[in-house]
Amino acid sequence: MGLAIATVQKFLFGPDKPGNLINTMSFGAYNKPFESQGQKFAWLSRDVEEVDKYEKDPYCGYVMSIGFYHSFFKGIMSMYGKDALNINKKLPIKIAVGSMDPVSNQSALAEKLYKFYLDLGLTNVTYKVYKDARHEILNETNREEVQADMIKFIEGVFN
Repeated sequence: MGLAIATVQKFLFGPDKPGNLINTMSFGAYNKPFESQGQKFAWLSRDVEEVDKYEKDPYCGYVMSIGFYHSFFKGIMSMYGKDALNINKKLPIKIAVGSMDPVSNQSALAEKLYKFYLDLGLTNVTYKVYKDARHEILNETNREEVQADMIKFIEGVFN
């Protein structure tokens, strides 16, 4: 749906106009479960200080262009599409997600991607859900655990 809307808007308004409609439809509901944290982007992390840094950063939190959303949704679709058939079956892939990540529908979409890759015959895919973590797992309250897991994965690739 997002790709269809972005395609139509790109045709009508061009790629450079801010994608307000798509932004609202895509990200608008993400913060609802976390409103008690009192931050507009609480859906990103349980760490209030990290969210505060994000909200104060002028390069964060703005509405992206229609062209960005068009490319973004095309990229998402390619993860599940025929392009995925060309992935090296032995390529090491780690899928990591927070159990409370609204972008991944509380990890359901990440699990779907994991199963899709296994069904394609990929043999080196790992999947981990971090309990109660939200979208930015590297900026979460359990970031040390996430970082240690990522380092272990990277070292395993190169050793």
